[in-house]
Amino acid sequence: MTGAIADYWNTPEALTANKRDRILKELEIRAIGQYVKDGMRVLDAGCGDGETLAHLFKSHACHLTGIDGSVLMIDRAREEFGVVACGLVKFDRVDLRDASAWAGDRRWDLIYTERCLINLPTWEVQAQAIRDCCALLKPGGQFVMCEHSQDGLDETNEWRAKLNLPAIVPPSHNRYLRDAEVYGYGALWDGPGDDVTIQDFAGLYYFLSRIVNAKLAADVGQEPSYDSLINKLALDLPLGPGPQEFRGYGRAWCFRKC
Repeated sequence: MTGAIADYWNTPEALTANKRDRILKELEIRAIGQYVKDGMRVLDAGCGDGETLAHLFKSHACHLTGIDGSVLMIDRAREEFGVVACGLVKFDRVDLRDASAWAGDRRWDLIYTERCLINLPTWEVQAQAIRDCCALLKPGGQFVMCEHSQDGLDETNEWRAKLNLPAIVPPSHNRYLRDAEVYGYGALWDGPGDDVTIQDFAGLYYFLSRIVNAKLAADVGQEPSYDSLINKLALDLPLGPGPQEFRGYGRAWCFRKC
């Protein structure tokens, strides 16, 4: 990341950016955790303050590594989680574009991003990051992108418009992925083919929070709360799409290295 986007992720505000919606964070951790098995070498590309790795460390016997281009984020990750990890969790300050040189001949069983690629400014740059991550996988390894979809956001805003709710606008430092771009990724891949699957893990949550709870709050002149009881219902229900296959704008795209 460069310029204004990189500057943003080195501000104190950035430390809380991914913590406001705690329920979504929990659902993302659950979705990523489904791909983790004991004994794996796992790389969190764009690890932020290391929270997801800390959860995986508690539930799996793996060798975990987190990289991030932000000095602030890596310092916080090392401060909060580096000591208790007993050497099994490591954090390095590495820009995603430099990951190949940093990795050398090291390869991972699982690499994931969590709302990281959306901080890259164009699809061309995002696609290169996907290629770079896939290149760091062992044969048969998996790359999971837990990211936001612009198509899913468009669908969400169509539902909101029917209830006279304002459209949700992505943050200025984000560029959400387009589904067709990701599905057409194989045309960009210059090595062995990758199998791509998609997990719509939070559709029900987005329906409850961005549609139902948002409408109820608007009707009484209040701002919707991320921690409302309605939103929390999603934690007690299976991961998956909402009513009428409503998917929301969270996706977990998974590439398997052939």
